[in-house]
Amino acid sequence: MSKSIRSKIKKLKIGEPFVVEWMDAGYDDNDPISWSEITKVTDLKEIQIKSIGFFIKATKNTLYFCMSMEEVKNGDNNISNKGQIPIGCIKTIIMWGDTNEEP
Repeated sequence: MSKSIRSKIKKLKIGEPFVVEWMDAGYDDNDPISWSEITKVTDLKEIQIKSIGFFIKATKNTLYFCMSMEEVKNGDNNISNKGQIPIGCIKTIIMWGDTNEEP
């Protein structure tokens, strides 16, 4: 992960929409808890994800976002469909609608 990812995250404001491409640390297998041959590990593939969301906050290690946000005048917004991404898994991040920025 580059310093530019961290600098872009620091510029985000609460509720600002963004697009993020990241590598999921999940296990892509139909039966993840059963025994299998160790040689089948080579069949596993990375899971690249693209998410669109609204910024909630970021810590040193994690980006928190939601996919739905209610906007109210007093600023006490409700959110749903929350998510979090380890910052080290982020490949690109761009602000929603920013056509001048390359991922």
